[in-house]
Amino acid sequence: MQLSKDTIVKASLELLDVFGLADMTMRRLSNHLEVAPAAIYWHFKNKQVLIEATARGMLEKFLTANHTDFACACRHLRRSLLLYRDGAELLSAALLSTSLREDIIRVLGADLAPALRHDAATTALHFIVGVTVYDQLEYQLHADVFGSVSDDTFDRGLDLLTTGIQHISG
Repeated sequence: MQLSKDTIVKASLELLDVFGLADMTMRRLSNHLEVAPAAIYWHFKNKQVLIEATARGMLEKFLTANHTDFACACRHLRRSLLLYRDGAELLSAALLSTSLREDIIRVLGADLAPALRHDAATTALHFIVGVTVYDQLEYQLHADVFGSVSDDTFDRGLDLLTTGIQHISG
């Protein structure tokens, strides 16, 4: 198998979905890819860099989409996180990367007034990650009771955010 950054990111997303972030180790990844751990470090200098690349892979469609409005972008980000077990937790860890964080904020805030863009998009990002981490943990704890993650709390919070943004922007 030809090992590349894309191959490693794809395998990382597979492991994330099966084992969760806590068990997405470099050793497990190298075993999954049937390579020595050093082969992964050749492409990614440490696990934090791999986490960022994996998060970018998870968010590829979100980061390249043309969203019709702020709420649409927020919902798309949440759906992207819900596609993978611990997707929101992975993004939370990856947000240490300034470039990834700013790329997400740019996409979320594209439709907003320039004076509000950064603060509103940052607030939305924190809200989306926070509520989605909670929902994913709740689902994992009670998967036998819940059929799927509910968007009720998210939708009410997003309504509050959009109403507040509209009020402030006049």
